[in-house]
Order: sequence, then structure tokens, then C-alpha cells
Amino acid sequence: MLSRVLNDGVMIWAVIIAGGAGLLLGLLLKVPAVLAASVVAVAAGMALTTLTSWPLLDTVMYCGALLVILQVGYLVGGALACARSR
Repeated sequence: MLSRVLNDGVMIWAVIIAGGAGLLLGLLLKVPAVLAASVVAVAAGMALTTLTSWPLLDTVMYCGALLVILQVGYLVGGALACARSR
């Protein structure tokens, strides 16, 4: 699966966008925005992997990876916001 993700530029951009969106949400917004962004990330991941005809297990793993990247970005953004406010 990893080689397929690394070879497909669209998937790389989706990962970068998910991390950046998580970081911005952590800096600017609260938890409800992250919940909505998580739904959007899963929907986008499902759409991207369906268009590229990935197997079901790869699709589930990729959507899970997008969620993890989004949540870690949110935690990093929240930590930066706390550090900035002190």
C-alpha cells in the first residue's frame, strides 16, 4: 500500500492538505470544527480511493491514516496556540 500512496501524487497532496488543515484548525478553532473536518477527510479519502479503484482494506487503511494525520496536526496546532498565548 505504501508504494501505491507514494507513487500517486493526488494521495500525497491529500495527506499534506490533511496535516495542514489539522494544524490550522488547532491554531484557530475548537473541537467541533475538527469533528466536521474528520467527516470531510473520510469522505474525501473514500472518494479518492474509489476513483483509483483501490481494494477495500487499502481504502480503510488510507482513510484511517488521513484521520490520524488530521488529528496529530490538530494536536500540534493546539500546542502551538497554547505556547503562543503564554
